[in-house]
Amino acid sequence: MLLSGPDILIGGEGKLSAVFWVQKHDATSSLLARVTAARFALPSETRFLAVVADDAELPVGALGNFDEVADPRTPWRTILRYATSDANLRGDRGALKETKRRHSEKFAFALLLATLRSRHDLATVAPNAVVRELTHAQEAQEAQGYSPSSLRLRRPIAQVRGSLVASLSARGRPVQQLRTLCNAGFTYSYQLDTGIPYEKPDAKLNILLVEDWPIVRSDPEKPIRAAAFGCWILAQSTGASDIAHLIERSREWKHVRKWRDA
Repeated sequence: MLLSGPDILIGGEGKLSAVFWVQKHDATSSLLARVTAARFALPSETRFLAVVADDAELPVGALGNFDEVADPRTPWRTILRYATSDANLRGDRGALKETKRRHSEKFAFALLLATLRSRHDLATVAPNAVVRELTHAQEAQEAQGYSPSSLRLRRPIAQVRGSLVASLSARGRPVQQLRTLCNAGFTYSYQLDTGIPYEKPDAKLNILLVEDWPIVRSDPEKPIRAAAFGCWILAQSTGASDIAHLIERSREWKHVRKWRDA
């Protein structure tokens, strides 16, 4: 499920430390999306450590989402000291436990919808054609002050009643594409505060369109699971009206209330 995790994991004696190596050209949004994903995937007691290169262009506020920041001149000494220390998570453990529980409910529902649709042989059209047909909803959202183009995805993207609709290209490697899309899903759905991901009030499940189900030979179900973990429902591009109906189904109150009002 975790496509963009920490660079190093260090465990032992009941302690787990996740190390993120921040380089010059690392985008802040991608880094924070990786932190969000790792918070959901790893045990709540995991401590997060950042090693920031001298020439890294990272806002000072972003460092507040790590439990420790290593001296780049002596990173391994800091990593060793921190990994063997009794340092605790900086953020609110109770809040982290609750947001992890809500995300697991959200993940389970997205996975359920994608799995059910994958069992049917549906007639499809080009995903980009469906996205273009839905762009009128995107324009309405942009008039309200938000544009999904701010996510900087190199693909057509629409926004329908708060849900993003994008496509997974049949060309290229699906896991690499999913990594970028899942980072965007976390950025769109969560806001970090002292390393704890809090769901944005208007966050919805998003739709990722495909003509054919992507397959990873070593793990055929990995794309569906990874997409669901990143707040995307993987769905065949059956047409704009059917995708709009899927968006409505993803809002069914009996499911949404599990992570909204529990």
